[in-house]
Parts: sequence; C-alpha cells; structure tokens
Amino acid sequence: MAAYATVDELAGALRIAVTPANTAGLQSCLDAAALEIDDAVDRRLDAGAVPAVAYLFSTATTAADPGPGYLRMDKTQASAVKHLYVDQVDADGVTLPWVDVTTNDVIVVSDPAASGQWQRFDLTAPTVDKTGWYDLPVNRTDVSAVAPTFLNGARVTVIGLRPTVLGTQQLALAKRVNILRGVEWWKANDAAWGILGFADTGALRLPRATFVRHAATLLPLKQQWGLA
Repeated sequence: MAAYATVDELAGALRIAVTPANTAGLQSCLDAAALEIDDAVDRRLDAGAVPAVAYLFSTATTAADPGPGYLRMDKTQASAVKHLYVDQVDADGVTLPWVDVTTNDVIVVSDPAASGQWQRFDLTAPTVDKTGWYDLPVNRTDVSAVAPTFLNGARVTVIGLRPTVLGTQQLALAKRVNILRGVEWWKANDAAWGILGFADTGALRLPRATFVRHAATLLPLKQQWGLA
C-alpha cells in the first residue's frame, strides 16, 4: 500500500512547512488515509476471481521461445527485466491472445505457492509476435513486500490487466481524497469533542463513520482499480 499524495501536497493543504520534525507525522496521516481508500475501492470478496492463467517459469534468459507452457525473463534480477518471453500456449495447453497486448498494459506474475508474492511489469511497447512465442517489452514497476523467488519449472500465475482510459482522472480523485482525509487525520488531535472546524464555522460535526462521505466520492473507482 502506498499513499496517493505526497507529504509536500498534504503540507500545502495544511498551509504548513515540511520539516524534519513533522515529516513522519504527515506521512503517517497520508498512509492512514490511503489504507482507507484502498479498503473502499478494493474488489469485494464475492466479486469473483481476477482472470488468470498458469505458466511454468524458465530461469533461462535467452531471447527465444521458452517452450510450450513456459515464461522467462531477460534478466536474472527481476528489477532489471526489460523483456518477458512467453509461449503462445500456457501451462494448461490454452492458446492465449498475447498478440493483443500493447503499451501500458500490465502483467503481474505471482507465486501461487506463496500468497501475496508478486512482480508487476508495465508494457513499454506493443508485444512482438515471434511466431509461436511473444516478446513483451516491459519495465518492472512494482513488487510485493516479500519478492517472489521463481524456481526453474515452478508454476506461476500470470494476470494481464489493461488500465482504463480514465486511469489518470481516477488517480487524481484518489489523490484528492488522500489529501483531504490526511488533513482530517492531522487535525484530529486538535478537534474538540470530535468536532473539526469549530473555530471557523461553529460546531460542524462529522458523520459517525467519518470516512463515509469520502467513500461516496470514490464510487467511480469502485471495482475499477487495476490491482485489488
């Protein structure tokens, strides 16, 4: 989980300067707000599984057909990977439409035997059809807290995602809510009897569940977030 806004942006909304003494506190307010945002927009448990396919991992790094059912990377260190090489057939013998994968699409490779361990790759150019296998130009853009270790021949789960055209606007919406909610977290210690804005507006009491109105603002993001 990462915040959608920066410490400088929150400080600007609070009209205060960022200092070594307050940086950690500002960041914790953003992190708390981001956690609430993620909880509000995550897929419901009953929303069904994200479509995924299975491959076998090859530790070879040669730019060549990894073989039916196999996927490989061009580097041994995932952080340095610039290409994924995938056969047109997955580990279950299903032919997949890799030819349709294009710039800015997202590929997530995870370890089904180790829950929560994954690597995210973003396409930097359209996939290259090599006849029977595909070259996917990528950058590694994210990784789980514990990075997965893929052994040769190990089964991996591959998810392909295409961010919607509203991605930029959605991120802006999440950032705005992150800042607004971060302000509330920062000022919470100064709120008399749970009331914010007393000095300026009189008694303006927030809803009992204080994130409710922000959750309503985030409705356009609900179940459209790329990775839940």
